[in-house]
Amino acid sequence: MKKYTFTSTLFVIIFMLQSCSFLTSEETETQNVVQIEREQKELDESVYSYKVLLWKYLKMSQKSTYITEDTHADLLPMKTKFSKISNVLNAYNNQTMMEELSAFDYVDIYKDFNETKEYIKTTDEDIMPSYSEFYNTENTALSAEEISNKRSMEHMMFAGLSLLSRDAGREIALYEASKIDMDNVTESETKCFYRLFRGFLFFEKGLNHLSEKELTANINWIENTPNADFRSVLGPYSESLTQQQAYEYMLSTNYLIRGLDRLFIGGETTEKAVQEDFQGFLTQMEKLGIQTEVTAAIETYVNLKNENSAEAIQSLSKLKQSKLLSDKERATIDEAIVYLQERESGKVLNTIYDKYFLSKIVTKYSWNVISEFDWKKFTENNTDSYSDALLEKIKTAQTYVENISKYTSEEGIKETGEQLKQEGEKLWDKAKELWNEN
Repeated sequence: MKKYTFTSTLFVIIFMLQSCSFLTSEETETQNVVQIEREQKELDESVYSYKVLLWKYLKMSQKSTYITEDTHADLLPMKTKFSKISNVLNAYNNQTMMEELSAFDYVDIYKDFNETKEYIKTTDEDIMPSYSEFYNTENTALSAEEISNKRSMEHMMFAGLSLLSRDAGREIALYEASKIDMDNVTESETKCFYRLFRGFLFFEKGLNHLSEKELTANINWIENTPNADFRSVLGPYSESLTQQQAYEYMLSTNYLIRGLDRLFIGGETTEKAVQEDFQGFLTQMEKLGIQTEVTAAIETYVNLKNENSAEAIQSLSKLKQSKLLSDKERATIDEAIVYLQERESGKVLNTIYDKYFLSKIVTKYSWNVISEFDWKKFTENNTDSYSDALLEKIKTAQTYVENISKYTSEEGIKETGEQLKQEGEKLWDKAKELWNEN
């Protein structure tokens, strides 16, 4: 009986192991699709922070001021949702007028925002035309493809420009990037730029399957389009690069972020892919003769995986010189070097120099690069005559968000209490009541 039980148990274990090892590529792809759908749902649910909702509300409210019986009459019912503050929102076009808005005006906007918040969250803002359609003074007919491309470009411009904001820039950037209709954007160098930007934002958010999907599509297109010219989309980073060098730079960056995505996704099959992506990144960087904190960080990881302790120590020593690192991170590198000198590379990878430490370095460096990108120039290059208007929208929206927070938060009400009282006890009571309700 014991022999029978042991044999049966052994058979079950062997069967289970064989079942795992015989997972087909089709089944793996199905699992990947499930993960992508789960992350897409997570993105849809998490993207609407308070300030993103407020940003979307301001955009839709301001766009509603362009709707008349002569232009987009079908959207008149939507316009009524924002009619209460139309006069205040007209100031959105005029920074001088904005400076004349009172605390009462901002409290009124906030009250209306709270009343329409659920409608704003559940309504697709792209039901409304893009600014390029509103500013189409020649009234030329646009095809469905042109409209889709213009709306996606506008979302990309707002995503980039929002990073100039001191507050909530990354939250708004993620929302705007998520609104790009990637399925209907024409395959091009510009689309690759969209996907790379989105991929990085998704990676930072921990949406690694979504990010990997964007970057894999990019790598496939780039590798199959050897004559692609990325100098126009890379802006200031391509000024000293040839067409081939810009191509290699774009390809290497996609390899880098996808490698990190796969590192976080994990799994035996993914581990090989991580190594291939990181090696692809290093190969392209070597061609370009570029040495940065990121190349040193990736070199370290690859050397640790291959148990090349001496080379890993050299890479860590280069990385330690980076001005981006904190004193704590430099101390971590010193600790890693001590382990490597004692030939304990496995302990370094599993405890000190793990995927979280590696991603922190890459993310720091990437945001440093993104912050130096000339988003204003990018906007000017991709709009006909209304880039100044879009830049003004960003600036005034930032002022709105800051002042609404100032006049409606608990601390803000206390700080500006005297001003509110001067405008009348009625307003003071209204502001306190509004804060208590929310």
